[in-house]
Amino acid sequence: MAQSYQQLALMFLDSASRSPKSVAFRYFDKKANAWAQMTWSEYEQAVRKVAGWLTQKGLKKGDAVAIMSANRPEWIIADLAIFMIGGISIPIYSTSTSKDTNYILEHSESKVIFYDEANRVKDVKCPAIKVCFDEGDVKSILSSDAKPLAEVASVKSDDIATIVYTSGTTGLPKGVVHTHGTIMAAIDVAKSILNEGRTGPDRFFSFLPLSHVAERLLIEFGSIAFGDEVVFARSVDTIVEDLQLYPPTLLLCVPRLWERIYERITNGLKDASAVKRGVFKLAQLAGSSRFEGEAILKAHDRKRRAKLADKLVGGKLREKLGMHKVRYFFTGAAPIRPEIMRFFAAFGIFIREVYGLTENLCLGVYTSADKIVVGTAGKLFPLNEIKIADDGEILFRAPYIFKGYFKNEETTREALLPGGWFATGDFGEFDTAGNLKITGRKKELLKTSNGKYVAPVAIENELKKEPAIAEAMVIGDNQKYCIALVVINKEVIANEAVEGRLLDHLDAINKELARHESIKKIGVLTEGFTVENGMLTPTLKLKRKVVTSHYEPFIDRIYKGNDVVVFEG
Repeated sequence: MAQSYQQLALMFLDSASRSPKSVAFRYFDKKANAWAQMTWSEYEQAVRKVAGWLTQKGLKKGDAVAIMSANRPEWIIADLAIFMIGGISIPIYSTSTSKDTNYILEHSESKVIFYDEANRVKDVKCPAIKVCFDEGDVKSILSSDAKPLAEVASVKSDDIATIVYTSGTTGLPKGVVHTHGTIMAAIDVAKSILNEGRTGPDRFFSFLPLSHVAERLLIEFGSIAFGDEVVFARSVDTIVEDLQLYPPTLLLCVPRLWERIYERITNGLKDASAVKRGVFKLAQLAGSSRFEGEAILKAHDRKRRAKLADKLVGGKLREKLGMHKVRYFFTGAAPIRPEIMRFFAAFGIFIREVYGLTENLCLGVYTSADKIVVGTAGKLFPLNEIKIADDGEILFRAPYIFKGYFKNEETTREALLPGGWFATGDFGEFDTAGNLKITGRKKELLKTSNGKYVAPVAIENELKKEPAIAEAMVIGDNQKYCIALVVINKEVIANEAVEGRLLDHLDAINKELARHESIKKIGVLTEGFTVENGMLTPTLKLKRKVVTSHYEPFIDRIYKGNDVVVFEG
């Protein structure tokens, strides 16, 4: 029978003791300008030393410690050291504004902050104790006379382990409280899923922010559960190159990154020879034998046409992307477009969708490895219950549901309903096979001045089916009709040639929409939506109110003018 653990720190020590000489981390050492590695034994020693140093500095059980850094071994080492002393870990997105960072540090009452670069905190009122990864503070700790922590602090299941502040799309961040009990329940579930089809050690690949619960659950907690290796990508720009160097067996992406890979492949085909384009289309057609209606079936890999698709293109494509050893591909954080899933599936890349929230550690529903039903988010994770409220809202109940929002009783009461049900804020329905389909989000519903509700995400996905449109956002709150702001894919088409193409696409979309949902005008933006300009969350979700506020004068011009396509510049 598998060992049961009360807390992550004990699971970590057990894994380290079982494979001390195995590689725990591979990462790029910027100072040495070379790849480096850390064994599980070195990993354990570092965690114990940092934990001992924290206690030497007066930190005790229940104290909050913040981490604000890009992904690297020190992030996880610091996190585990906090758990070891019974502290409360406060992850902060490295892209957070100084306003949000200051709020989180003050609201959580953090006594220490670990961070990677000095410019992250230049406008931040930091706690008295600061530890900078890039300035060698952790190395100084490891070489200090601080005694490594010998005994893990005793904690109870209901003790707070971490407070995860949601990046949010509006207002101040909310602190989602997770206990040692909710974390361990989630790890048990995740481990059971990852155990399916496991034939040997896995290699995890980390590039999405560890401050997001999905990445943290898979990369940090998942690798600890199995005692496996984690490779840290150098940056988002080097992902494919890094995947080629150290091919993973498990890979989590967000939809926008799958879209970018798709765009890179399809745009590259335009410069290919007619023969290569023909072979690619033939392989894609042959690969469609993996489809059966709306389902993508793993069993159809054995079909002759699927094998032909792999021989012509699929095998080479997976190897070129560094994905040839991946046994499970996952996507989450936002809905993925069906055509993207079908495109990759034709070449043997079966993307499994996961739907969940920070509040349930992203364990809501997931698609099967054997049968992926396109357009649905799948079926329940183990130990999870679901019901659809009268208004269509999805409600979950599970042992890994959060315990409330930190210092926010009113919002907690709105989300945690009688009977232990968590109100997700998302609308959903089931198909005939019991797969959950996400149909919209309460907070993202637009309400026109005519009192009609519009779900923008589905329309935005339809808009993005036109290759010339890289990004899209529907506007319509308190307006007579809806418009869309779009960002043009310059690799596909130049601005001067785009108007006719947009008009044709708009006509096609509007034929399928109800009158109150139809898009009457399009505004073409000169700048895209990015994390850096504050219009996307770190997981690449639109900050709708930020975008609307920023472009308010332009939106006003669109509504007042007569042109259907309006250019910002």
